[in-house]
Amino acid sequence: MLGPLSLFITIYTIFETDKKKKYIFYSISLIFFVFFLVKAKTPSRVEIQIYSNKVLFLEEIENQIPVIINKEKKPIILYFYATWCHSCEHIEEKLSRKEVGELIQKGWIFIKVDVSDFEKYEEHLLKYYGVYGVPALAFFDKEGNIVKPFTMVGEEIPLRTLISILRQFGVFENPI
Repeated sequence: MLGPLSLFITIYTIFETDKKKKYIFYSISLIFFVFFLVKAKTPSRVEIQIYSNKVLFLEEIENQIPVIINKEKKPIILYFYATWCHSCEHIEEKLSRKEVGELIQKGWIFIKVDVSDFEKYEEHLLKYYGVYGVPALAFFDKEGNIVKPFTMVGEEIPLRTLISILRQFGVFENPI
């Protein structure tokens, strides 16, 4: 509301002929605009709990997926990233948004997998996970089966689609 009001006052001021009024209106417009900027919120963030509190390598996690699912009774998200990947920062911001992060925390096991040596893993990732680059998200249902059609690659992961998948396949104590 303050942003449009500031814009209206600024436009009105353009047509004002009295210099004193013009100065007053510009000042008021600036004050409204500053309040608008202060009030404009960035999305709330949630810190996602990473399984075992550490980043794992592909070799460490592959045989553990069935064990983790049996123990935790929740589906798994494998988040493939690389230390050299700038796009990974963007996807991590999206994953930590409140509406996404809370769904992940409540209904999923989140495992961060370092594939920085991508050439070493490239063929294997494509064959078994449908992953052809980083960042990527691979989803396992609560029976331990990879759900390849939902594998997401790249930083432009549609937020609505991600939320829909998280809600549909997550295991929640109180259904959302």
